[in-house]
Amino acid sequence: MSEAAVDHVREVVLEHLGARLEAKGLVPADLSDEYDFVGGGLIDSFGLLELIGWVETKLGLTLDFEHIDVGSLTVLGPFCRHVAAQLESASGGLAAGSGEGEAPKEWEVALTAPTSRAATGLRRTIGRWSLAFHTLVVRARGKLFSLRIAGGFAAFGSHTVLQLPIRLSGEARMAIGSDVFVGAGSWLQTLDEGNSPVAIEIGDGTSFAGLCILSAAQSIRIGRRVSFARNVYVADHAHAYDHSSAPIMDQGITDVAPVEIGDGAWIGENVVILPGSRIGHGAAIGANSVVNGDIPPFSLALGSPARVIRRFAAAAAPAEDVAQEPSVVA
Repeated sequence: MSEAAVDHVREVVLEHLGARLEAKGLVPADLSDEYDFVGGGLIDSFGLLELIGWVETKLGLTLDFEHIDVGSLTVLGPFCRHVAAQLESASGGLAAGSGEGEAPKEWEVALTAPTSRAATGLRRTIGRWSLAFHTLVVRARGKLFSLRIAGGFAAFGSHTVLQLPIRLSGEARMAIGSDVFVGAGSWLQTLDEGNSPVAIEIGDGTSFAGLCILSAAQSIRIGRRVSFARNVYVADHAHAYDHSSAPIMDQGITDVAPVEIGDGAWIGENVVILPGSRIGHGAAIGANSVVNGDIPPFSLALGSPARVIRRFAAAAAPAEDVAQEPSVVA
């Protein structure tokens, strides 16, 4: 290892210990290589950890002390030489006489291409036709299912598809607009509570990627062209749990309050929307957020509970539009 590397590490170490050395009346330049900064009472074992962390941060590397004698770990000279050797190994050496370490080389990701066989000729043709046929079957299955069950809803628009498998309950209190897509694995339910004849309303062009849950006792209103990522949960009620004499699943519901999601909103993956929440038109809710309240139009909200971190396109939202109700199917 070079003396420049050792001197550089020594400077970093003494920079961290400078105030303590001054308090003891010690001059950094006069310290010998045999100076024990723990044995001399300059720092304790916790201070040693702080020193190592400081050196790692300043030099931009993770130190390994596995191959240094424990007795030498707290001695200035051996400590600096051990660190300097690792610094040179990580950086590829110091510029002679510079006294400054080069930034560590960036690591590379080793990628091995998967073992595969190129699709050619007949194999490619069969594959493409098979995929096209599979897509057609899935679409046709969803469309035929949707056509068969449309009459069971309060309203069901044209070109709307509910993709199988899907769980439905209380569909007579659901009104779904045109060009709506509900992805596989979703669950739409209404409960036998509340006064509204329609408890779930979904506006034209709205899309649910899949594995989404809508559960309404009173009212969930979703506007036009709202985009739901996967695994979104929306409910206008909570589970009662106050009575210790019965399982929670037998205690019914509580805190019933309507939920509204305005036109053109975007709901990220794994979002939970709680009773009484109102999401303005054009708003975006980041993944894994929990909405419990009002999110204004044209805003980005994140977190649990979700908080607005950015407003955008405010000029495009006149005062009369902000108070506008979500547009849903009648």
